[in-house]
Amino acid sequence: MSVALSIASCGKSNGNKRDAEIIAEDSPWFESEVIKVDLGIDTSKELSSYEAKMTGFDDKYMVILFTGTYWSQSDKDAGEPFANISVLDRETKEVKRFGLADSLGENDYVNDGTYKDGKLTLQVNTYDPKTYSVSVVDKDVDIVTGEILETRKHNNSENTYSVNSYEIGDYSVKADLKGMDTNPKVVLAWSSSAGDKNQVEIKGDNNILYGVPVIFPIKDTRILVPVYSERDTLFYELDLKEGTLNDLDAKDYEWLRLEEIGTTFTGTDGRTYYTKNNGKEISCINFDNKTIDTFLDFNWCDVDLNVLSQLNMIENDGKSVALAGSVEGRFRLSTDNTPSVLDYYVVELTKAEKNPHAGKTVLSLYMANETGFDEVADAILDFNNSNTEYFIKITDKYSKDHTAMREAKSNEEYRLASLNSDNDMSNQLTMDIINGTGPDIYVNTSNLGVLNNDNYLVDLSSYFKYLDSSKFFTNIVEASKVDDKLYQLPVCYRIEGIETKSELVGTSGVGFTLEEYKEFVQGPLNGNDIIRTGQAFYFTKLFNNMSDKFIINGKADFSCPEFTELASYVNDNVQDKRISEDDANESSDTLIAGITTCYGISAYFGELAEFNGDFTIVGLPSYDGRGPQFDAWVSVAVSAQSTDVNACAEFAKLLLSDDIQTGFAEQEYLVLNREAFRNVGLAAVEYYNGAGVRRLASQGYPITENRFVYSTKDIDDLEKIILSCSGMKAEDSAISIILIEEMPAYFTGQKDLDSVITISQDRAQKVLDERG
Repeated sequence: MSVALSIASCGKSNGNKRDAEIIAEDSPWFESEVIKVDLGIDTSKELSSYEAKMTGFDDKYMVILFTGTYWSQSDKDAGEPFANISVLDRETKEVKRFGLADSLGENDYVNDGTYKDGKLTLQVNTYDPKTYSVSVVDKDVDIVTGEILETRKHNNSENTYSVNSYEIGDYSVKADLKGMDTNPKVVLAWSSSAGDKNQVEIKGDNNILYGVPVIFPIKDTRILVPVYSERDTLFYELDLKEGTLNDLDAKDYEWLRLEEIGTTFTGTDGRTYYTKNNGKEISCINFDNKTIDTFLDFNWCDVDLNVLSQLNMIENDGKSVALAGSVEGRFRLSTDNTPSVLDYYVVELTKAEKNPHAGKTVLSLYMANETGFDEVADAILDFNNSNTEYFIKITDKYSKDHTAMREAKSNEEYRLASLNSDNDMSNQLTMDIINGTGPDIYVNTSNLGVLNNDNYLVDLSSYFKYLDSSKFFTNIVEASKVDDKLYQLPVCYRIEGIETKSELVGTSGVGFTLEEYKEFVQGPLNGNDIIRTGQAFYFTKLFNNMSDKFIINGKADFSCPEFTELASYVNDNVQDKRISEDDANESSDTLIAGITTCYGISAYFGELAEFNGDFTIVGLPSYDGRGPQFDAWVSVAVSAQSTDVNACAEFAKLLLSDDIQTGFAEQEYLVLNREAFRNVGLAAVEYYNGAGVRRLASQGYPITENRFVYSTKDIDDLEKIILSCSGMKAEDSAISIILIEEMPAYFTGQKDLDSVITISQDRAQKVLDERG
């Protein structure tokens, strides 16, 4: 995909960002060769289960095994198994492919495969329907003709489970954790290419062992073995030749960051490489200097970052690296979706003498989460190849602490922990922006309402005046504005609100007033409020739904009658503790209403099936009966201290290009581009009336013989729901925490409402004033 930029960037901003990086000629860069391997998928059928595996490679060939099943043509029949072999000629880059269907019996299934020393050996399981038993054989396959050369009984002499298995030099090493029910111990077993075998045990004594996370080659035949334990991490040195095991001082290995190490790989240069857990960098461990060096930052090449993040290293000599693996395709909502379900890539990267982007200024991009990463990565690659002055790099400078959320024992504890975590992240980002050291571009930070301030982010309104309501859902853009300023542009979104039958909605037609919702709960819901939180969180939820009434231009106004109405409603109608769904007194089997988040077409169609077509999404209760909120699933913002606002805005525009918006829509994101939304929606109607019904069933939606049939009207109705959205969910975590802390004093009768309003407003205003 290629999208031409309207301007390369017409000038620097007056921002205060310091020390913008200029790419030097000798800055690291890797030349790339990307090969997409044909796996031989039958596009006339739909994949049910599948796996693509690199069975092995040598100087001539790479051999990939692709196995799985297609959905049966009849729901009564078992799926149709398949096994394909793809052979990549490393010199010509040509791929030869052959299927094994004719060489396998009706009850055969290829379980595994290994290519070594020019020979491909498949492990084939054969099921006997009479005895219900499975036998295993090995079949040698000619990778040129696809013919079976030899079949023999599978050698199952080493039928043990290994936590880890490593090939190190002439040795194969396995680490097993045994005796987990009594006193766990680690058994290290290894064999040489000559057939020699040996093993040693590591016992915890009074320290419970948890296992070996990874094994590192050190030098010659010596390896480093870290062992996780109840108390700390233990380190051992094992000499594979001599068979000796020595304790090491853990302090000598504090520099070794085990927590960030993903898959390790021993290069032909004898060094240990690993892909960091963030999936964006390959590092090299230098045991001599006790350092961890970056070998390849995925920003240092022109390969799609989303593709690279899903591949595994298969070769590394210190100057070049080869990666391979399957990449989940971008699921197409159509009857011919199979070709995009799975792709297999081989990528070869070699260090370049010069950086082709020398002289460009770096724009750093922070992505708060991986949502939409594939399309964002496409836009980054297109920008970097098109813009003559700037180059975008993703930064992983920031990390969110999820500890308190993992330890939360209730939904409300989790909610409060999440707010505190967002508040901490907001503080990190705002501090760096003020100091001129933060990123230039922010993706997926729309939930951090703290950032919506002139001191932190640029008002993007002038850059998106060209958006036409006939082509884009401009109501979504307008509803994203804070004090009439577009700080964070929603690229994709999900709709949050109440799902119910159309005839039960309030008089506005798109939501409920507080009084209407009270009647809705007492009437159709038989007293079962579907917002099942305690009073403080209930109040905060509805406050954030209409916060534009209470905070305007940096001024908090909690003395208005709408705030009093909301507080009184919660005090009189909501219980002080959260109501679980099990505790709710459901008196009817008929679904009437629920709190929902509509992620995309399949979620919408699934709910339509549950409600048998009588279904809409409306807003949470409010003083004015407003429509549903939307959450910017993918958003983009520009720092007020950006190196160049114009260049950053040009990147943002790429995310609204026809290609990118269509790509998002095909993955079931709700998008701004109305044509992309409708085209994919109509394809979804066809898909879910046909083969896609299986997908809805797998997601737990009721599928019966007389199931609901989708039509163009359903896409029209979803479009109306989108047009009814009233505002973007952009919670100010600091304000929410204040309300959660202060409002219970009123709900429990400790203070009158006026006192609580005064304290809450004063605290909120101080927070707002500190931001400027």
